[in-house]
Amino acid sequence: MPRTLISIDNACKTYDTPEGGKVNALKDINLNINYNEFVTLLGPSGCGKTTLLKTISGFESLDSGDIKIEGKSIINTPSYKRPVNTVFQNYALFPHMSVKKNITYGLDINKSLDKAEKDKKFNYVLNLINLEGFENRMPHQLSGGQQQRVALARAIINEPKILLLDEPLSALDKKLRSNMQIELKNIQNQSGISFIFVTHDQEEALSMSDRIIVMENGSVSQEGKPEEIYYQPKNKFTADFIGETNLINGLVEEENGLIKFKNENFEFHLTKDFQQYINKKVTFSIRPEQFFTNDVPKESNPYISNFNVEVIQRLFFGPNIKIVCKIKNQIFHCLLKISDQETIKLFEKNKKISIYFDVTKIKLFE
Repeated sequence: MPRTLISIDNACKTYDTPEGGKVNALKDINLNINYNEFVTLLGPSGCGKTTLLKTISGFESLDSGDIKIEGKSIINTPSYKRPVNTVFQNYALFPHMSVKKNITYGLDINKSLDKAEKDKKFNYVLNLINLEGFENRMPHQLSGGQQQRVALARAIINEPKILLLDEPLSALDKKLRSNMQIELKNIQNQSGISFIFVTHDQEEALSMSDRIIVMENGSVSQEGKPEEIYYQPKNKFTADFIGETNLINGLVEEENGLIKFKNENFEFHLTKDFQQYINKKVTFSIRPEQFFTNDVPKESNPYISNFNVEVIQRLFFGPNIKIVCKIKNQIFHCLLKISDQETIKLFEKNKKISIYFDVTKIKLFE
């Protein structure tokens, strides 16, 4: 049973606008974050994720509500006394200090530790970030990824209960960013510190998190494990924001005992699981990778349906291709697996093809 480290209760925060109005940055946020958990706050710019991070760190105060760490309220505790450290986007390393001096800066202020203890802590975090042999280098002699790891080590060496990370990978190139995602998760696992990570990058959130909290306009849209958020979105915002999806509006009707989705471009039959949507306007969501091109016999899966479409664009992604296709005025994006160079020719522009999908895998939203 997970143990709660942080509890956020009915947290509210507003900001004044230049026009004299107010913006609700946080609206009645209720969340629990556990020990040794990697939690990501995910959402578009302005959704409140950084504001929430700042209220935990103490850089911002709440208008109402409470934040507790290990059951004790911290809203009246100054930031420097909270068991929290923050890693920012720009790393904020001291340019005139070596790697070792940067990492041990917080320990040097703490006069209660002797040299042996400081060295032990330093050697532990240096090994954790895999930068042995770099301790005497200056920040300008390090790559972006190495600077990132030094900033992490400086935050970890003081052994905070929570590490807050505000889009720390945003300045890195794609390949280095991917490598750092793996390293960050490894560092979190080894250190045992709870990480609260802020990003607007869905790939980062899905690849690293134990749990994702999707935020929209100052509220929590959905929270859950990455696979739950991706495959079981509870609303149209989450379905659209996480990954890529096709969102198509239409109506659910019942005809001769059969349930079907229809709009001006196409229709297909639904299962009885969707009967609560009968006579309602809905949006149906299907992800590009949920389409396939080989026909599946009805006897093996009676829930397979298909669209006859025209290819209007083709994009090559190594083992996959993305095709943009249409039925009348309706556009679909499909991500299809390919086996060889000859297969690609089946999806040339203006070609008519059939794309198949499993009706039980789609999502409907009113």
